[in-house]
Amino acid sequence: MPRPVLERLWVLVRSAAVGLLATASDLGSLMLLIHGLGLTKRAANMPSLLPGLLVQFIGNKFFAFDDRSRAIVRQGSLFFIIELVAFGLNVLLFDLLVSRTPIHEILARLLGTNIVYLGFSFPMWSFFVFRRKAR
Repeated sequence: MPRPVLERLWVLVRSAAVGLLATASDLGSLMLLIHGLGLTKRAANMPSLLPGLLVQFIGNKFFAFDDRSRAIVRQGSLFFIIELVAFGLNVLLFDLLVSRTPIHEILARLLGTNIVYLGFSFPMWSFFVFRRKAR
């Protein structure tokens, strides 16, 4: 049975809050790798996405979707597969934005990850990963 619209909206709001934490870890990692360790923007791109991925899974499972099921291995596997595709989309969008526009790397990351989150990740998590029962 589909969730009521307001409940789905509330899940999206909570997931977006988790996304803010994931974004902070992502941007912190990106800046550390570029400005602290001297990596190029392109070289820092992929590894800086990984901390946010962990924050996204844990935060969405337990907070956004309020999923208390013990299916963490199944959910983690599905989440990982979905996020592999999202990872590729994020890498591609970031690369396109920083190589073809004068946009700053932080704005490029924010824009790219938000497009991927709203257009791909959140819908996929909702349909395939975190499917709590309606109350």
